[in-house]
Amino acid sequence: MTENERILQLDRALEARVFSQDDAPLSVARDLVDMPSTRFRKNFRRRLEMAAAQRSQKMPAHIRPGDHSVIPYLVVPAQTR
Repeated sequence: MTENERILQLDRALEARVFSQDDAPLSVARDLVDMPSTRFRKNFRRRLEMAAAQRSQKMPAHIRPGDHSVIPYLVVPAQTR
């Protein structure tokens, strides 16, 4: 099933739910209150904090800010110039 088909399926399900009941918006809201799960939120927060900590680590003094790659170059001895 493609992503568009899944989106359309979800849209149809939500429309059917909303238009079939008088208190449908409240019913849908009640179903979505606990989403995402507490376990997911804790894991996601931990991963975000780890990523932020890695980004905030200082770069070594010999690497200039903004340099992200190694650039090879040749050194020619003074006698052959």
